[in-house]
Amino acid sequence: MHNQRHQFAFLQETHSTKECAQFWEAEWGGKAFFSHGSSNTKGVMILVNPNLELKVEKCITDKNGRNILLDLIVDEYHIILVNIYALNDVNQQLPFFKDLQNLLAEFAQ
Repeated sequence: MHNQRHQFAFLQETHSTKECAQFWEAEWGGKAFFSHGSSNTKGVMILVNPNLELKVEKCITDKNGRNILLDLIVDEYHIILVNIYALNDVNQQLPFFKDLQNLLAEFAQ
């Protein structure tokens, strides 16, 4: 991923925890934003290119490691990034997406 020079990378099934967040950032060399799952399930992450200057307006995560929303200013541009890892259980998907829709409504502009 370092050689690809992307501005952002969206990872899912990171199995990250608060305890390993510093390791991820050190390994990446730039900013990493997490919505932790557990050490053996879920988790999403957004990695930011170490050379990219940005200002974080908001970082919103869910408690289940299923989504993360970043509200950013990059080079005077307002950017909203969302990484979503939806549930496999069809019965749980509708409430999940309704909650996500409510979250995104604040950023409709």
